[in-house]
Amino acid sequence: MKLCDNIMRQFGIAKSFQKMSALKQSMAFSPDGRSLAVCDHQSLTIYDCKHLKEQTQMSVARFLPEVVCYTQEQGIILHSETKFDCCICSLDLSTRRYVRLYRGHTQPVHTICFQPHSSHQFISAGQDDCLLLWDLRCHTYTHKLQELQQPLLAIDPAGLVFATSCGTSQIEIYDVRMLSRQPCQQYSYKCFDLANWTQLQFSPDGKHLLLSTDGSWCYSLDAFDGGLHQAYKVYVNAKREPLQACYTLDSQYVLAAGNAAGAGSVHVWQAHSGKSVAQLRSDSNKTLRRLQFNCQQIMFVSSSADMLHCWLPQDDAAAAEQQLEAAACIDLTRSDESDSDLELLDTKQLVNDDVIFVCKELLPKQSKASPASSVAVESESDSLEEGELTADD
Repeated sequence: MKLCDNIMRQFGIAKSFQKMSALKQSMAFSPDGRSLAVCDHQSLTIYDCKHLKEQTQMSVARFLPEVVCYTQEQGIILHSETKFDCCICSLDLSTRRYVRLYRGHTQPVHTICFQPHSSHQFISAGQDDCLLLWDLRCHTYTHKLQELQQPLLAIDPAGLVFATSCGTSQIEIYDVRMLSRQPCQQYSYKCFDLANWTQLQFSPDGKHLLLSTDGSWCYSLDAFDGGLHQAYKVYVNAKREPLQACYTLDSQYVLAAGNAAGAGSVHVWQAHSGKSVAQLRSDSNKTLRRLQFNCQQIMFVSSSADMLHCWLPQDDAAAAEQQLEAAACIDLTRSDESDSDLELLDTKQLVNDDVIFVCKELLPKQSKASPASSVAVESESDSLEEGELTADD
């Protein structure tokens, strides 16, 4: 199915998971789009995206995770830890045993990105103003970028470059093969609305960067020259909550959680023109805290303080409901007890009553990077043996 304005307007809630015990801290789809991992401070839950059913759940209360990320290895998932030493944990879902701990951050990790088209490499960003590059086979990081000032992190879909930020004034692009050098591109901005930058992500086609804030706007930037491509006003964000926004899998639309059409609503825009397409409403009266579109299927998920919603076009939602009713139910769960449309804007400056967002200077545009080479692996004598740690039962 190809996405269009009419299809986007047809999205509705196909399945809701209610009575959740805690605020969901992070969500991540598997690379094949078949599974969804959702974590909070108490539990990690895996959902089947085809049948819209909970597959399994395990307690992770002793780690208090806030970020979850799938790897390219089947059944291996990463999550952060905030209770002890801010390490990253590698968990084998099939055996429910921890494979390895990755130590290096001194403050909690807020982003983990696995490098596309790589078997072992991933990157993390922490509240210690550092970015660390890792190899799954090694306990210690392979490269470190520091003194970045509240860095955000995004990896392009080709896995060749990654973007990071420095405060609310600069975005830097790094080639994964030349990390010992200066960034290959650097974009500087001047933003007068005093909003903090809260999320950075590449579009699936790699052409743009989506920058979210804790103000009323999110922005689309040109990934090759840093220029302002488009801006989307979600709502008057008086409480300064981090905006949740994402691209559709074809990069044609931008979705953002908002409350202009009521709490629990999702706004949809054409990514290129900024034209408002729809305001989708959920049955929750609470603000959506997380929002993510499936990387392989036409569906997205959202979560509020007490509910998780799976959204599908209405025809697909009806078919999914019929399939659920007709299918034999096999319970794999293992629970533990313990505002108005925004017109096309100038590509260099956005001027509004609330905000002026200006691209101040750009480094010369450079040629695209070639495929990334493997990251060197370091050994460690006191390496953790597989199976030494076990998820709580």
